[in-house]
Amino acid sequence: MAPKHTLSALEWLSVGSAALKTLSLGFLSLFVIPFQRSKGPPTFSQHLAYTISRTYTTNFSPKSIVATSPTTGECYQKFVTSQGLNAKTVTLPDGTKAHWLGDPTAEKILLFFHGGGYLVYATDGHFHLLHESLKAVEQQGGKLAVLFLEYDVSLDAPYPRQLQQATALLQYTLTELQKKPEQILLAGDSAGGNLALALLSHLSHPHPQVDAVNLSASLSGTALLSPWVTFETTSESMKANAHRDALAIPALHKWASLFRGSAPSDPYLEPLSAPANWWQPLLTKKVLITAGADEIFVDDIQKFAAQLSSASKDVEMHTTTGEPHDYLVMEFLMGHPRTQQRDIFEKWALCMSENVDMNFILYAPSH
Repeated sequence: MAPKHTLSALEWLSVGSAALKTLSLGFLSLFVIPFQRSKGPPTFSQHLAYTISRTYTTNFSPKSIVATSPTTGECYQKFVTSQGLNAKTVTLPDGTKAHWLGDPTAEKILLFFHGGGYLVYATDGHFHLLHESLKAVEQQGGKLAVLFLEYDVSLDAPYPRQLQQATALLQYTLTELQKKPEQILLAGDSAGGNLALALLSHLSHPHPQVDAVNLSASLSGTALLSPWVTFETTSESMKANAHRDALAIPALHKWASLFRGSAPSDPYLEPLSAPANWWQPLLTKKVLITAGADEIFVDDIQKFAAQLSSASKDVEMHTTTGEPHDYLVMEFLMGHPRTQQRDIFEKWALCMSENVDMNFILYAPSH
């Protein structure tokens, strides 16, 4: 893993300027709430939080975001300490780390890839979501453990480094943990959903820069939580939900460019661009896809879900009313009540842990 970034005195001045601008625009947003009721989120607190989030990600440089944030490993250590748990970390042959949540002896293992535009480290919300989901599964008699990948953020290494690391984690689970494919699940939120799809692409169409993985069967299941499926920002929901979501389009442009580097677009990077027969074979069973009706990605996610459904009958798409991007993680960061997205994800996890059919519809799927 790359050493943590530090900022020069001049860069800290830039951080101060960006912070002042973020706070100022957050303050000014208080006065425009009455004029954005029809375009913005339903509550005052959401309006303020999303405005600050969009302003922060737009005005802070990628380096300043990374340098002023705890790393994924630091966040994991703080979380397990706060919960009275023991930290359990594995190191892969290339130095990549992955962190355990739950009992490593569980029959089924969920490999989790976090979101953050490939730039932002994992947050406390990710670990809270998974910890609470594992508890919910156990309370219903299921058993599942999570291996949480600490991949290199794009400021340290562009594509396809993250796919190499995800592949290495899957290979570790198959060989060192001696798990069969049908005992392995994938899940990822936002950019982590993009990475899960890149890994599925790699299993069917080995990437020339990534070690191939030979599976004896399909993986047990995959959960794509508000997945980032294209770097294009031209869909109708990008405009319609611009004030309802915490994502900022200018930040997405910067982060996508940093992640892809000099690589041309391909289906590993942008799964929505894949040709019609790309997902055949699809080497996973029981695919869950979620999106919030108020997120800017929703149109693209629904379009991708329709494409994937043409390749597999085991795909369920759920669009949750009144919820923004990745709300099941934001729920914990903002102290909001339980979300529909979290309910659906926990149901999926329980079904996967118990080897039952994916008949867990809580909300009517939208395509």
